[in-house]
Amino acid sequence: MQDFMIEKDKYNLWRYAHLYAPYIKPSYQLTLEEGWTKELEIRPLTESLGLEHLWFKREDLNPTGSHKARSLAYQVSKYHQEGKNLLVISSSGNAAISAAAYCRLAGIKLVVFISPLTPKFKIEQLNLFEPVVISTPKPINMARYAARHFNLVNLRPSVDDASIEGFKSIGFEIHEKGLEPEAIFVFPTSGSSLLGIGRAFLELKEKYGRSGQIPQIHAVQSGKITSVVKDFVEDSLNTATCSAKSRGCPDSEEEESLAGYLGVKNTPRKEEILKMIRLTGGRGWWVSSGEILEAISLLNHYGINTSAEGAANFAGVIKAVRESGLKKVLCLLTGHYSQWERKERRDSASTYKVEQYRQVKELIGTYPLQI
Repeated sequence: MQDFMIEKDKYNLWRYAHLYAPYIKPSYQLTLEEGWTKELEIRPLTESLGLEHLWFKREDLNPTGSHKARSLAYQVSKYHQEGKNLLVISSSGNAAISAAAYCRLAGIKLVVFISPLTPKFKIEQLNLFEPVVISTPKPINMARYAARHFNLVNLRPSVDDASIEGFKSIGFEIHEKGLEPEAIFVFPTSGSSLLGIGRAFLELKEKYGRSGQIPQIHAVQSGKITSVVKDFVEDSLNTATCSAKSRGCPDSEEEESLAGYLGVKNTPRKEEILKMIRLTGGRGWWVSSGEILEAISLLNHYGINTSAEGAANFAGVIKAVRESGLKKVLCLLTGHYSQWERKERRDSASTYKVEQYRQVKELIGTYPLQI
């Protein structure tokens, strides 16, 4: 990577501003000092798994609590540069919180569509950044409707290609720091982070002439979200189905995971994700609740508390190492553990409640903002 392409005085997403497309002018580059996260290696753990190197990239230490800070910082900056003053997103977790934080920084109003089942403490986190929070049984469809009807940008990572650009920074950082992992493990939800990392390494080789092997990109999923890894792990899923049925679980295709229903069941990025995995020589892995518990125990033993998503990703690493000859592995820990607490702190989490598309139209259409 040529030095002039890196802004070495910055240790955030914009260190690689000239490598994103489109380029965001400095006056529109929003930051909460996301990115440039540390890579942690615990030698006793590395050696116990028979590895030469095992790095944990601590994306859970980003300012909004997850790797989604990278994608949303870029997305909101892009639309800030384009003069947008109202954006929408459907999410009840990391993406919504990150979007709300950066929209507030830009002075852009955000409408967040969430499920009625969203824990109140998450809504309270959202409300700190003063978005319009709409609770509806169909958050994804309602957000799409609002975006289409009012000609608004939908920030949801699975539909907004700009999200991939911010995630490329993860790959650029890994390369610049000289880690050279054989494989990188990602727990994909929309799949934008997996694609961003893969594209970063492809661009480094094809655009900037960097030598060296492109890391294998491995995807990990659990529970009933198997859209990406299903083709790789048919036997594991069949075993889980039998196990669930033996416990009397009705109509269970796969066992419920400790990571719940994390991920998009049918991400529109599926084919591109599978192409990236195969292009880099990676594969998909499915992990059970028991394997996630094993991973949590190991991480906690060495003082790491991370999200269920991060623990599931590490469970995929453990499984892959036992079945392959990998020696240098990097595992993304993508969300902070506190974001997966199930307790509800107070009753002050207010939302607008809607069930019909007409209500969405009226609510946004009468909101005191020029659209």
